[in-house]
Amino acid sequence: KNHYTYNRFYSAAKQGSFLSSKSAYDEINFDVKDVAQLNVVPPSHFDGYGVRTIDTFTSEYVNIIDGHRVTTGQPIEYERTIWCIGGCIYFGIGSDDSRTIESCLQRKLTKIEKKIRVVNCGNFDASVREMTSSIFNTLPIQSGDIVFIYKYVGFLNINRHSHPNYRRLQIDLQRPHGYGEIYTDIQCHMTPNGNRAVADKWFDYLAQNEFFINPNEGITDNLPSIELLPMYGIPDFTSCCSIIPQNPKTINDLREFLLDLTVYRVPIGSIVMNCNPFTLGHRYLAEYAVSKVKHLFIFVVEEDKSVFPFADRIELVKQGTSDLENVTVLPSGKFIISSLTFSDYFNKSELQDRTIDPSQDVELFAKEIAPALGITVRFAGEEPLDNVTRQYNDAMRKILPQYGVKFEVIPRKESGGEVISASKVRKLLETKDFDEIAKIVTETTFAYLKEKFGDER
Repeated sequence: KNHYTYNRFYSAAKQGSFLSSKSAYDEINFDVKDVAQLNVVPPSHFDGYGVRTIDTFTSEYVNIIDGHRVTTGQPIEYERTIWCIGGCIYFGIGSDDSRTIESCLQRKLTKIEKKIRVVNCGNFDASVREMTSSIFNTLPIQSGDIVFIYKYVGFLNINRHSHPNYRRLQIDLQRPHGYGEIYTDIQCHMTPNGNRAVADKWFDYLAQNEFFINPNEGITDNLPSIELLPMYGIPDFTSCCSIIPQNPKTINDLREFLLDLTVYRVPIGSIVMNCNPFTLGHRYLAEYAVSKVKHLFIFVVEEDKSVFPFADRIELVKQGTSDLENVTVLPSGKFIISSLTFSDYFNKSELQDRTIDPSQDVELFAKEIAPALGITVRFAGEEPLDNVTRQYNDAMRKILPQYGVKFEVIPRKESGGEVISASKVRKLLETKDFDEIAKIVTETTFAYLKEKFGDER
């Protein structure tokens, strides 16, 4: 509520009240309506840590996924992360997704072919300065990562002395410079030009301090990076308020104690399958996953929107994995890949060229379902064919580790130079080509298909 809403900004801009904004945005050909949309404030809520979390939001210029503003050009595979914590300037108020500080920096990293992602942890709420320690403590920061925190935020309740790599970086944007108009108002909200200027300064600083060299070589000792143990399986510390003193040292001691305990946890795995129908590819995924854990839960998508009914699909999975020890086959219910949590999954054929947001389904699994069963790792098959499923895998790769759940992608099993897929089985059924079907399904699935569809040749 500390920024102009769409209607208020649009009305004032129409009356010419924001002359500096008009001048600044003229340089990149945005009209009044565009400026209003660029300054829209997405809905948000307070999470269990007391942090204002931005809700999933989609628009032409501003998009929120997983509680963070989209950073365009993020690599799917990355080795290190740059986290950016701050208020409206870091959020990028007044800029489209592709022109925030984070996206500008990401493009520069991509050009030098570094597997480094940039995450926008910006928040438009003025109270972000009071929430910084909570935001910081909930991020899955790994050794070698770097954290940029806006100047007025500082570390506040974070014990700065426990982070010897903390450094101050002052950016000089005084003229002369070649960026044009860099501010939209007297509150120093930035234009895309200003964001690019900051990103350039950040990039130069990182390059000069050899951040791009392998962190295992110890070069990062002189950088403003924050080295922490991964936050694996740590409970919400807000539940400890009445039990332990709420000071940084005590909380850090508790965190380290709990991290030490996690080495004794029994690895329990999970995998979610539709199995429409169950193939040798599904069997291979199950064999691989169960070899990596003490127990494996296989969830079969229960929603009856597939060619084969759920009752038949789950029975084929049970039959096809009956010889594997420590495997439990369960229905997914209405909270794992369902119309309630991920309706796009059931319209995949129409959404292959669209960007989808499966974060709600993944977060529900990570927050509620995984802890209920003690699941520590979730497996998924590599997806070279289906764009919707591939985006679902990408969401799991980003979100699950934040809740202490490891994510592992398993290369798909091939037959005849092609990956085995249930869709291939369904296509072969159209011509009753049971000879080819027999090569890519289990014996129990083959018997089921022969009985159900028959061989009329």
